[in-house]
Amino acid sequence: MNSEELENITKNIKDKIGDEKNALIVDDIATLITKNNQIYQDLQNKDKEINDLKEEKNNLVNANSRLLQQIPMISDEEDKEKEKNEDKEKEPFSFRAMLDNKGRFI
Repeated sequence: MNSEELENITKNIKDKIGDEKNALIVDDIATLITKNNQIYQDLQNKDKEINDLKEEKNNLVNANSRLLQQIPMISDEEDKEKEKNEDKEKEPFSFRAMLDNKGRFI
């Protein structure tokens, strides 16, 4: 309910009960109008805050998605290959393996 609607309602009440009794309830009606305006403003502030939080959440989700795309995914096969390579016994180093049959470095 906006301010114009409230003013129309109060005007109708004033017309129905007359000016004499109107003075008795004017303060109560003014309090109702003030409270209604305050509640309306609070609702607008909350809606803005909700929209800001939704936008911030979307930005965070997008940032996390970009970060996850930068992290390489290691498959199970690669893990198994690494384990096999680590498990193999290392062969001792041989200088002969570095030389060809004529004694030159390969």
